[in-house]
Amino acid sequence: MTTINDIAKATGIAKSTVSNVFSGKKFVSAKIREKVLAAAEKMEYTPNFYARVLSHKNESNILGLFLENNEADGGFQPYYDTLIRSLTIESAKHGFSLLIYFGLSNQDMACDLKPGRSPIDAAILVSPSMEDERLSKISSSLIPFVVIGNAKGLFGGKEGNSIDTDNVGLVRRIVFEMKRQGCKKIAMINSNQTLTITSDRDKGFNEAISQDPKTKGDIFYSAHSTKEDGYYYASKTLKNGTDAILCANGFIASGVYEAIGDLNLKIGTDVKVFSLGYSHSNDLSFSPSLSFAAQDYEEFAKQAVNLIVDDIANKSAPKSVIISSKIHYNDSFGEQK
Repeated sequence: MTTINDIAKATGIAKSTVSNVFSGKKFVSAKIREKVLAAAEKMEYTPNFYARVLSHKNESNILGLFLENNEADGGFQPYYDTLIRSLTIESAKHGFSLLIYFGLSNQDMACDLKPGRSPIDAAILVSPSMEDERLSKISSSLIPFVVIGNAKGLFGGKEGNSIDTDNVGLVRRIVFEMKRQGCKKIAMINSNQTLTITSDRDKGFNEAISQDPKTKGDIFYSAHSTKEDGYYYASKTLKNGTDAILCANGFIASGVYEAIGDLNLKIGTDVKVFSLGYSHSNDLSFSPSLSFAAQDYEEFAKQAVNLIVDDIANKSAPKSVIISSKIHYNDSFGEQK
């Protein structure tokens, strides 16, 4: 494979000058440039794309999507399919390609988000945790970015673009409806305790429960958002008289369904069940039909790319966008008035 060294030897031009021809970092006369390019063509040399863009003098027209570290919830989340497809389409509309990062350590993520460390012009980060090294360690030096999730206070004083749903208001609304239908002991099986979305849900739940001293509430945390966790915590709280359960997602809800059945209780009448996230998975089916909140990940993608493009082009002030979830009350929640 031909290298810059080979071209330098063939032309008698310094290696640093040859490098400048391809990187554009410094001025090179037209005569020398033509000589280098002619030699490169003859020797079938192709400039290294990554070396060129990592000089951060050139744009790569690539957006990096950083999916959450899989140590927290154990794998590739079902909603990623919709999000990735939507981000790919939206990025292409603006002339960008999408590069996906998955399963990186926090240290590697922090490195890749610094200018000149990876071949991307900007980053989209998913599901930040409350002590997220991706963000806190790089607060003084960041490429343009947007966070999908609650990113408030995670940048060491530096604000950034963010897109989220009103998780506090969503949980509060569901709990109020459970109370209106006569539920007296409500439990929430939340997601991993380190995530900011978990903290937001906790806040909404506690606010709603505290407004009525006659209503009792319990919160459990599922480290891996699994059916097994749903079954375990539901079995535990149902034996203490719980008559309504909020679940972080459909996998947890499937375990809750099984626990209710094993205790010979009826879903929708004896125990109301609501999933705060809708899991698009062929592995899940619910009878009676599950009540849930659906997030519009196509709209998330559209807003994320628009914020990034605006940031790159105009260095605009950070913006926060809230996208409402759509609530679907089905048989697991009982009859609605």
